[in-house]
Amino acid sequence: MMITQVSYGRTFNTGNFTSERIDLVAQVDEGEDFRAVKLALEVEVYRMAGDVHGMGKARTALARLEAEKA
Repeated sequence: MMITQVSYGRTFNTGNFTSERIDLVAQVDEGEDFRAVKLALEVEVYRMAGDVHGMGKARTALARLEAEKA
């Protein structure tokens, strides 16, 4: 199976019974690890939402995945 596109989305509680949903989609280039692309999207979604804790967790997971490749 060849994965050519990945997406990541998350709904954030903004208070007062409201929420915001952020979804991003990316193409996976030939030879690119789709898991790394998904984690990069995750980092960006958290960054856009201003969720520093979530962004840090996603960056750590991305670094761990890249270290496994080395």
